[in-house]
Amino acid sequence: MLRKRHIFRFIWTVCLVLLCTVMSTTADAKSVVSEKFRSGPWLGKVFYDASGKGFQSCGIWARNHSGDWLGFLLSGDGNFRLSLYNEKWQLPENFTFDSIALLDRKFKYELKGRRTSPEQIDFEMKHTLKEIELFQAGALFQITTPFGPKAFSLRGTRKALNKLIQCRAEKLLYSQRGNVSR
Repeated sequence: MLRKRHIFRFIWTVCLVLLCTVMSTTADAKSVVSEKFRSGPWLGKVFYDASGKGFQSCGIWARNHSGDWLGFLLSGDGNFRLSLYNEKWQLPENFTFDSIALLDRKFKYELKGRRTSPEQIDFEMKHTLKEIELFQAGALFQITTPFGPKAFSLRGTRKALNKLIQCRAEKLLYSQRGNVSR
């Protein structure tokens, strides 16, 4: 029993490392990931410009039962984006689509999805603080995609989004001081 648990942990760790590698290359062709962090089931990354010096954003992702990843990105200028990722997707250049999303079946969002890589779609959120607070308190997020409806548990989002906000604040502070990271 103990051996099966170790094998599962090893496989899960390898999958997470591979995902972080793939997602770091798909986040933006001009971005570099130099730091990673974790909050429960959520995996976080810090993105810098191509030189590795200019802070761009912090992002955090968690996977659902069917292999899709839901992410939240908070940029240096305060923009809040929602992100969907699936390694099996092959989205065409300049791909956009309209989507309906539900948060806890109470809050309805009409979103415009935009391809940021062949495997990733981002959605710009309008009211950053309000949206973060709603997602922190949420339990279930559902969204329509060109690949059918997707559902995500929001377990752990309160801590994960707090970590995301903390990441952005720290990186902005360091970049204002002229430091690259940490």
